[in-house]
Formats: sequence, C-alpha cells, structure tokens
Amino acid sequence: MVGSEDSHGRAIQALGALLADPPDARLVVPARRLLDRAILAARRLRGLRPRAYVVLGCAAALGAGPDPAVRETLAGLAAGLAEVVAGAPARIGWPWPEAVVTYDNGAIPAALFAAGLRLHRPDWVEQGCRLLTWLVGPQTSPDGHLTPIGNEGWRLIDGEPARFDQQPLEAAGLLEAARLAHAATHQARWIALMERCYAWFLGANDLGVMLADPDDGSCRDGLRRTGANPNRGAESALAWLLAVERIRALRAAQEIEARDAAAWTPRDEGAAFAGGTATGTHAAIPMASMAGRGSGS
Repeated sequence: MVGSEDSHGRAIQALGALLADPPDARLVVPARRLLDRAILAARRLRGLRPRAYVVLGCAAALGAGPDPAVRETLAGLAAGLAEVVAGAPARIGWPWPEAVVTYDNGAIPAALFAAGLRLHRPDWVEQGCRLLTWLVGPQTSPDGHLTPIGNEGWRLIDGEPARFDQQPLEAAGLLEAARLAHAATHQARWIALMERCYAWFLGANDLGVMLADPDDGSCRDGLRRTGANPNRGAESALAWLLAVERIRALRAAQEIEARDAAAWTPRDEGAAFAGGTATGTHAAIPMASMAGRGSGS
C-alpha cells in the first residue's frame, strides 16, 4: 500500500462508485483491475474511517455484478466495524467506537447501512440508525439547523462538541449517511436530515453565512467563529458538489412520486385497496433553493 490509509480507502470508494455508475464504458476494465489489486491491501487497514471507505466502495462495486473477492472483503470489514461499534461503552451514554468524535464521522454509520443493504443484514442497519441518531443530536441547533462538530477540539467523551471550525466534509458525510439510512429504512426523518445538511452549505448554519458558490461550484473551506474561511480547496468543492448531486437525485425522485400520485385516481372507494395494498401520502419536506443546477456541478 502506498500513501495513507485514508487515501487508500478513498481510492477504493471512488473505484466502487465508478463501477456502479460508469461515466464511460472504457473505464470499467481498468477500474476493475485497480480494485482487484487495491482490496488485497485493504484487508490490512486498521483505521475505522479507511475501513468504512472500503466498505462503501465494495458495496457500490457489487451493484455492478458479483465478485467473490469484493464480497469477501466487504463482509469481513463490515463485520469488523459492526463488532467495534457493538463494543462501544453505550452504557455510559457513549455509543461511539472511539474516545473522540473527530472528522468525517458519517462514514461509519454510512458503511453499516451500505453493507447491511448489500448483504441483507438488518442488524447492521439498526446499528447504523442508532449511531447516526446519536451523532446528529448534538449537531442540531435549537432551531433545527446543522451544527457540525468543529475541529478546534472535536468532541471528547466527557465534553461538549467544539463549535468551530466546521468543515464541509462533515456536512457532506452526514448527508451521505442519511441518504443510505433512508434507502435502508424509508424513514422520512433521514430525508429531513439530508435537507439540513444541504442547507448548511447555503447559509442555514450558525453564522448564517453562504459557504458554497453555485455559480462556479466552489465552496469555502469551513465556518470559523469569525466567518467563512476564505480558502476554497478541492475537498470542500467535492463535498459541496456531492451534496448537490445527492439532493438533485432526491428531488427528481420526489417529483416523479408526486406526478405518479397526482395521475392515480381510484375509480371507487375500494379501488385504493385493490390487490391488498394501500397508497399513502408523503409529508412535505422543506426545500432549500436548488443551487448548483447548470453550474457545472
């Protein structure tokens, strides 16, 4: 393995995403070769987040077709994550698998959701729900907006979350975890969390500051106690663009559901239950403005 564990895990996550939805068919074969080589070292990763990234990549890659080596890697690493999470001292109100809550925390519950969905493990999905619920609680302000844990001290086992500096990576990671939680459970609360995470980029944050620039696709590097960090790095831009595309897909799915519901009219009162099923209504979800459309994002 060359480079950091994080970079190795992220590379596998990217390869899995590419295989699941290739933008160019010519990339599939080289991506598959790279993945086959990369997972050999991935099984030796020690960090929780790098292992979570590999789980996310393997789960995505299996969506493109069966692969025994990828499935074995997914099962082994996901089981290890689930074991570590299960061993956390929840009895003292701290279900987190580390003594400090630091960066990109959404990746760990996201991995449990992805593996639980792919390998049909509802117990892992339940673990992910408990972990994400606990994680988001202190990161939600009294008025309901997202307040990501800051990197000026993080959150210690016996302390309060640091308020600043808040990072785009954290908002995007929580959004992705919420997306997978909704895919696994179909609970509306996870859609609401996706919207809160997205709105953080657009000014629904502790300082009411716009962090993303929908015109050029860039994003400021964080929220300081004095305002937005003026730097605009690649990690922040990718976090913002991922958030845009996830919300765009969510809104498109909601529009299709709304059109289908509007077009369906039962011929009589009993028709609504034909075939033993019933239709339901979807609660309205507050929508932040759809920034980023047509901006190259």
